[in-house]
Formats: sequence, structure tokens, C-alpha cells
Amino acid sequence: MNTVAVVVPTIGRRSLAHTLASIITAGVRPEDEVLVVADGKRELAEVIVGSCSLPCAVWYHELVPAVGGFGGEPRNWAMKKARADWILFLDDDDAFTDGAITYIREFVEKHVLHVFRTMRDGAVLWDSPVMSSGNVGTPMYAIPNEKPLPHWGGGYTADYDWGLACVKKFGEPVFDTRVISTGITSHGGNRDMEVTYCSICNCVLLKAGAYFNETGQAFCTEHAPKGAKLLVAAADAGWTQTRKEPEPAVEKVEELPFSEPPEEPKGRDRR
Repeated sequence: MNTVAVVVPTIGRRSLAHTLASIITAGVRPEDEVLVVADGKRELAEVIVGSCSLPCAVWYHELVPAVGGFGGEPRNWAMKKARADWILFLDDDDAFTDGAITYIREFVEKHVLHVFRTMRDGAVLWDSPVMSSGNVGTPMYAIPNEKPLPHWGGGYTADYDWGLACVKKFGEPVFDTRVISTGITSHGGNRDMEVTYCSICNCVLLKAGAYFNETGQAFCTEHAPKGAKLLVAAADAGWTQTRKEPEPAVEKVEELPFSEPPEEPKGRDRR
């Protein structure tokens, strides 16, 4: 059975909570893993990851100082650490469609880059089964975790450039018509995830996952007094207060040398 690692770079958007929630309904399993890597110190991202309840290992790491570059370096760090058979990608304003991971797990072919489809503002990409700039991007890719993997660069065309490097490594890609992801703005809007503090231990927690007494004081799970109530929003979002796992040690990401492949190679269209 194929295991998957979901790589999520973040700049601390509130929508990260929705991104992680979508991984549950997409079909993640206990043997899978999620790697959330923040570009810089991001308190809200740390709180969201520490408050999520996923059925698999969840790792959180911060690249300090921030490096910029549209999430490339956070992805490089996470790809180096990923242990699963396959690597999938979401940004912190993306969400998986229901059952997406279950589908990918069943239908991926070994040793091949897969390019699925994504929805953006009502439009579905890819438009045609061709590796071209603007037609392919981060939340469409599924790659076999066969290291060393291509290095993710920066700039507006980095997603496309990295896809071309994968074509160089893995050969002709498979284009699959299944829509596996969507932008969160077209997936129900960003959920309001305000930060608050426990009145007893002063730990940071999500307002939507905190307990409140009649006077409005907030409490973490450990210190919630009898009669304190969990906000309804917490049950709706699927969150409970938990502790994040220790961060793995940082290692330098190896860059895979490659020559520039032919422009806009075509792949097999699986419809």
C-alpha cells in the first residue's frame, strides 16, 4: 500500500487550518505524514499545527530567518525529510478535494511524475495535458519519493521549472483528469482562526479550540474548569488541542544537477 507525505509550506495564513482539515477528508492514514514548514517565525502557524488532530504524524518546522521565494525552500526542507513512498503538495491557501489522497494512493504508477488537476476560481487546470507555464502547478503534482529529488527554486515560474526537472528525472509524466485540490477561496472561504491565551498557564491556543467560562475567560484543555464550554466552531472545524511533535534536525537539502529539458514536453493523457 502506497504511503504519502503531504508537504505544506506556510507564511502563517489563517487558511492553514482549512488546509490541514482537508487532509483528513482526503483520506490520510496513520502510516502517512504531514510536514508543515513555515517561512520565518509564524506564531499562528505553530498554534494551528499544534491544535490540529490528524490521524498521522505531523511535523512542524520554521526556517529562520525567512528566505522568501514562494515556498521553494520550505518544500526543499520537507522533501529531504519525507519518508513516505509518495510526496504531495499543498500551499497554505489550498485544500484537497474529498477522497483525493485515497484516489492517488490507488492509481499512481511507480517511478513516474503524476500531474492531476486543480480548480482555481471556477476554472480547472490543467487545460491540456502539456507541461507548460501557467498550465501546471504545485497542488497538481504527485512524485515518487526517490531521492535525490530536484531542487525547488524561486520566482513566478518555479512550479513549472520544478515540474520540468521532475520530467528530466522520472521521464514522461502521467496526466490524470481527477481534480485533487482547490483554492480555499473557492472552497468555502478562509475560516476565522483567532489566537487567544489560557487564563491559567498563558499558553497560546486557537480561539476556536479553547474552552470558555461564563465570564469569557479562555482555558486550554488541561486547565478547563468544570462547566467551561468548547466553542461550537471547534467541533465544526474538527480541531482539538494537542501538542506538536518535536522538530527533526535540520539538514542541508541536496540539489539535483540537471540540464534544461526540452520546452513544454507532452505526457500521457489518462482520461
